[in-house]
Amino acid sequence: MRIVAAGLLVMAIRVLGTAPVFGEADGYQQSFRYVSEYPLDDTGTGFVDEVNGIAHDDNHWYITTSTGGNPSIWKIPVTQDLSNVHTGMRRNDAIICPTKYGDKNLQTELGYTHYGDLVAHKHNDKYYLLVPLEKGIDGPAIAVFLWEGEEAEDLVCLGYDIVKLNNEDPPWKNNSSAWCAVDKGGFVYTSPDKWSIPEWGGETGLLKYSLNWNTLGSDPQNPVKLTLIDPDPSINNPSVYLLDENGDRLTQAGISGSSQGGEFSPDGKLLYVSSGSCGSPCGDGMTDELGGIHVFETDGWRRVARSDKSTSFFKYDFTSGSPVYEEPEGLTIWDLEEQRASYLDPGLAPNIQGQLHVLLLQNNIPWVPDSLFLFHYTNTTYVDYSGYGFTPDGTIGRPYKTVGEALTFYNQNETFVHGHWTGGRIKIHTGSYPEALTFSRRMQIVPWSGKAVVGSQGRVALTPGGAINIQSGGTLKLH
Repeated sequence: MRIVAAGLLVMAIRVLGTAPVFGEADGYQQSFRYVSEYPLDDTGTGFVDEVNGIAHDDNHWYITTSTGGNPSIWKIPVTQDLSNVHTGMRRNDAIICPTKYGDKNLQTELGYTHYGDLVAHKHNDKYYLLVPLEKGIDGPAIAVFLWEGEEAEDLVCLGYDIVKLNNEDPPWKNNSSAWCAVDKGGFVYTSPDKWSIPEWGGETGLLKYSLNWNTLGSDPQNPVKLTLIDPDPSINNPSVYLLDENGDRLTQAGISGSSQGGEFSPDGKLLYVSSGSCGSPCGDGMTDELGGIHVFETDGWRRVARSDKSTSFFKYDFTSGSPVYEEPEGLTIWDLEEQRASYLDPGLAPNIQGQLHVLLLQNNIPWVPDSLFLFHYTNTTYVDYSGYGFTPDGTIGRPYKTVGEALTFYNQNETFVHGHWTGGRIKIHTGSYPEALTFSRRMQIVPWSGKAVVGSQGRVALTPGGAINIQSGGTLKLH
């Protein structure tokens, strides 16, 4: 589509207009741009020791730790500085679950000493926490919790079910339940350790399960029920094969290390996963360079991007071997920029921006404490002509002054080391931007905090609630 005249452009906005919030930016949720790390090399915050997973509801972070085989779930208000969380804050490490053996302590009676990368999923206006469990007597499992109050004792376990590789297999045939994610349809996903098992011949995949959402906790003998979605029950294969950039089945060597975390984008079109900590050397052709963050399209499960250790764009830098023993951990997707009205607005989460948030743990030697890093990434380049007092770089705290600068930055990063940025946004603050521009790449253009007028002659007015979606092969010209 090539749009030049202002009248035609207004018609296009009405057709393409969507609410501009990140969660509804359908198809424009590629949060690939690295923006910051916070906490950064932190050894003092309460949850740093053996941190594993991260999730959120509307107002809280949820974090899992497995300190010395004593696992905990933390509930931390979004307004709390994550570098200043003390050990007495809201956490629960004495969790009782209903099981086939009766009500049992997950750790002391059932042996579940490791909680993986959890997810918070909203169902019927309630947030359920799904927490991967490992090392217990029943084998890898996923437990379901409700935590509707603010105190530690308000955490309620509804039960758990084992994670099978086949509905007929014993649970011990699976070797891991390090992470889980829930798609828009309520299906639960996880993977074996290192993304494969011997029967898959070195090819990687995901395990997909249905969950009894509407009857959770109602049957004392079977309170949580995971049912494997198996495309071919006659053979031992994954529910979904993962593909590389060329559409071929992705091997273990192409996604090095242990499976660590995962979450779907709000529109359900992307799955972000983290992988790594393969040791030094990794063996079997695996390297740290092939670990990190990987992004798959859910329509076909082809990998479309992965992070890099050395660049500044989709950067996720770690070394799994000696002497630092850094370990990629869980991740979550939470837009902490949407409510910020301007570059002067600090937002709800102290010192944190972006939508994608990925943990990294530095496992130090026994007499030195662990240290924590939390990486942050965004899909948005910001514009505000009134910004001053900083060198602009297009982040929310340092927006560009012109739309042209933002467009140049977006175009320059169309191709990065391991992917293409074809699903980002440019967000333009209230004001007038009399610029002649040509948009020729796939992107979304949205207003920021009020009406933004763009163009030197045929002007376009973007108002709150509106957006322009430019698809691949399309062109928008503003004179």
